[in-house]
Amino acid sequence: MMVKFENLKIDYIVREGAVKVVDGITFGVERGRVTALIGESGSGKSTLAKAILRTNSPNAKVSKESRIIFNGENLLDLSAEQIRRFRWQKAAMVFQAAQNALNPTMRIKDQLLDTMMDHEEKFDYGRALKKASDLLEMVRLIPGRALNAYPHELSGGMRQRVIIAMALLLDPEFLILDEPTTALDVITQSYIFDLLDEIHKRLGITMFFITHDVSAVARLAHNVAVLYAGKIFETGPSEALFRFPVHPYSQGLLSAIPSIEGEQVSRKAIPGMPPDLINKPSGCVFHPRCYLAENICSMKEPPLINMGEGRLAACFRWEEAKKAGLS
Repeated sequence: MMVKFENLKIDYIVREGAVKVVDGITFGVERGRVTALIGESGSGKSTLAKAILRTNSPNAKVSKESRIIFNGENLLDLSAEQIRRFRWQKAAMVFQAAQNALNPTMRIKDQLLDTMMDHEEKFDYGRALKKASDLLEMVRLIPGRALNAYPHELSGGMRQRVIIAMALLLDPEFLILDEPTTALDVITQSYIFDLLDEIHKRLGITMFFITHDVSAVARLAHNVAVLYAGKIFETGPSEALFRFPVHPYSQGLLSAIPSIEGEQVSRKAIPGMPPDLINKPSGCVFHPRCYLAENICSMKEPPLINMGEGRLAACFRWEEAKKAGLS
């Protein structure tokens, strides 16, 4: 594993109490693979991603027993200077609506070169400009035009590709993609996903893909983890998980995806509402919305059970859920 989360707990401290956004998560991201984290909005995906770079808001409290292991080192133990060096050089992130993160008063060239200048001890202008040009070409932009442009002179999709190129400037081993196509039209989204797949195959870089767009995951990810209310409910190879999800929440999530095939009535939303993260339900946090819930589900939290073939599910009734999903 390149990254391993061990009992990661993150609360946001607010006036009403502690919002349990990430609640005891343990799972890993395989080296050289694309791992996707999917779930509803508000399930804790972005908080988990930002925890790797330690960029969560000041009211975020990480529990003392939490660990985020990157290449054998606990990132939560690094000093401020060490984590600053870790960002961009070891791990980089493409944020939600990242095209808005560019400085509107600076040319693209200056923003790319400033990033390299800030992190490289021996900065060589000519080499840096060549690398920036090569990366812009890799993301299918014309370097001569893009380098001298201001952000407002580029379309949303072009700005997003600039951000992806910027994330790759210092040759990171690990790339975090937090909803990388937010605010882009459907055609541009598809183009960005094709581009990311191409970059992964060309560079072999490990990617951690955060999204609520389940359909996008199927075309890009090798492995998938399903997150609900700060809990990992199911993990496994993407093809197997999409073919027959075994957790009732995973089944509901996939059943809600619009499809161009079959009857529209076969698509249905998960009943009920996500829980209050300050006062979570006892036992399995999903049991108030689950079609298979029984007494034990409201009394005891299910552990992640190994089902074989690299698959895990946190459900006492996963065998019944699997049968229901296959029927």
